[in-house]
Amino acid sequence: MGLIGCAGRSGARSDDRPAPRAVSVDLVAEPDDDEACRPCHAAIVDQWAVSQHATAWSDPVFQAGYAVDREPECRACHAPLAKGDRDPAPGSIAAKVGIACRVCHATAGVIVGPAGGGVHGGPAQPGWGTSEVCRSCHQFNFAPDTPSRRAVFDPGEWMQRTYAEWEASGSACTCQDCHMPWETDALGQRHRSHRMLGIADVDAMARAVAVMVQAELRDGSVVVTTEIAVDGQQLAHAFPTGDMFRTARLEVWPVDEPGEVQAVLMRREFGRVARPDADGRTRLWMAEVGDSRPRPGHPTRRTLRWGHAFSEVKWRLTHLRMDTARASRQGVDDSTNARVVAQGQVTVSTPRG
Repeated sequence: MGLIGCAGRSGARSDDRPAPRAVSVDLVAEPDDDEACRPCHAAIVDQWAVSQHATAWSDPVFQAGYAVDREPECRACHAPLAKGDRDPAPGSIAAKVGIACRVCHATAGVIVGPAGGGVHGGPAQPGWGTSEVCRSCHQFNFAPDTPSRRAVFDPGEWMQRTYAEWEASGSACTCQDCHMPWETDALGQRHRSHRMLGIADVDAMARAVAVMVQAELRDGSVVVTTEIAVDGQQLAHAFPTGDMFRTARLEVWPVDEPGEVQAVLMRREFGRVARPDADGRTRLWMAEVGDSRPRPGHPTRRTLRWGHAFSEVKWRLTHLRMDTARASRQGVDDSTNARVVAQGQVTVSTPRG
């Protein structure tokens, strides 16, 4: 979710600070990653603690989906500190901290950060501050097809493709520019935010997405035209992005008739497609067959119609982490699944003369 405008260079370092340096540390023996970092980085640790990185494993929406399809690839990103090929034990550090400090800031037994010299003396970390750093967890294919685990979805397709969406946007911003903007803490120290701004920030989504709703009376019927567009300076990928089931829903209804709601769903669509597998045999795969999500320069437009007259319509745009039917099946309540991004009311215009 893009949050602010920027003037960086696509794919390049968005700041001129020295390359990251490192200091040796026993990462395996460290008892608690976030608390170990707190003495020197309290403000950053506090931000991380309320981020989606911190709850990557414990998040109820992720856990609901993981209970249905327990792919090891999911665990690799959501609980990267788990040992071996098993889920982290309940209450363990790996389960509690999700994507902890050491996941991004530790490489081969050393700690890396955004600035060199001083305490963090050691080898430089190449590529720090680029969108490429985020790619491995935010763009990947469906699980591979093997004799012991036959794939349902085409393994040649992206399961998540936020990085490719960002590349296609031509944005001058890096992921960090929008999701980790620079700020100054109470001690006057300048650092990037570690709240990992995203779908929890409704105000940011509202700034990034523009909704146009117009209603007109035509031959006794009300015709509503809608457009959902994203601001390329605020949002450098599709809305929504990330998990394949995320959906944006625009609901429109007559003010006095809430039961006559019509909805526009913006999401990736999947269906059965005949394609060859790795051995050249044709198989029916689940694959993407459509994508109605708005993205920079490509708004989503729809026309809705009611067969009778009325004077005003209400509308509401909601971000769903999964569609409501799937959420109901998986036991995810609406307060966890849905975030209202914007809403409004418009008068139905009548033709002159």
